[in-house]
Amino acid sequence: MEGSKIGLQKWAIAIYMVTASLKSISSMKLYRELGIAQKSAWFMLNRIRSSFEMGDQMLCSMVEIDETYMGGLEKNSKKHNAGSGTVGKTAVVSGMGKKI
Repeated sequence: MEGSKIGLQKWAIAIYMVTASLKSISSMKLYRELGIAQKSAWFMLNRIRSSFEMGDQMLCSMVEIDETYMGGLEKNSKKHNAGSGTVGKTAVVSGMGKKI
């Protein structure tokens, strides 16, 4: 991803598509789904596959992830009664690696 002109969101979608498929996906499918050039899709797939082969040790230990919703009550607002308790609040997710 480093040094690429392709945006991070498209990289994240491509990584998801590669990992979520039962078999590998083709660069043609990736280019149709992401709306990028076929050469760019081929480049992305090669980078993703080579990163899987490298066996990056960044997340080899246990990772703890937690989420919460931040925000207070909104007075004099119709949004307060519009749905569940997360209406009008911002989701916050954090993760922390632990050495085993």
